[in-house]
Amino acid sequence: MHNVLFNGCKLAGVNFSSCDTSLLFSINAHKSYFQYCNFSALPMQKASFKECVIHNSKFIDTVLQKSSFEASDFAGTTFNNCDLRETHFERAFNYCINPCENKIKKATFSFPECIGILKALDITILGCVNEILSEPNECSCEV
Repeated sequence: MHNVLFNGCKLAGVNFSSCDTSLLFSINAHKSYFQYCNFSALPMQKASFKECVIHNSKFIDTVLQKSSFEASDFAGTTFNNCDLRETHFERAFNYCINPCENKIKKATFSFPECIGILKALDITILGCVNEILSEPNECSCEV
């Protein structure tokens, strides 16, 4: 798959990880819906998912360096051992990214949604964001 654009599409249960990546692999999506999709072990540098819904999907061992997930919803989606360096998550929400298990150097996040990164550390932050951190979550991190 090279230079594929999903515009206003709905995809459920697609196992993208079974795609042949011996050639180039790139995905661009705009206002599309992905549910129960598997993006594991893919080289997806510079991928673009803008204003997408990506629910209950998997990014495991995925290279997403310099990608963009602007204004996308990640409820129930897993990021594990991913390269997210220089990736943009502006206005993205409902993500839970464990900084101990993913490379996030120079990634860009918006406040208050960036609290999804701190949930994994099992810490308490006092002040106006405490309600966000006290919500139950499935992120955890041993440091």
